[in-house]
Amino acid sequence: VYTLRDKPHPHFSRDQANLIYRAKISLGEALTGTRLKITHLDGRLLDIPVNEIVQPGYQKCIPGHGMPLMDNPEKFGDLI
Repeated sequence: VYTLRDKPHPHFSRDQANLIYRAKISLGEALTGTRLKITHLDGRLLDIPVNEIVQPGYQKCIPGHGMPLMDNPEKFGDLI
């Protein structure tokens, strides 16, 4: 019998196959836009533009950049 647990990560959390990344940005960035440079768990550097006005609770979804799906490892969840 095996028990698997997710190891806590300082920047990412997981919701099924989706990865959740929480970023803190300044008020100026929230109003005028910014680019988030995120080092993904697999080592890729993602450059994500945020051009909308950001309010508390804002979420942006980047399809296909989450964790591999359990039933089909060729497909991926989303990065939120």
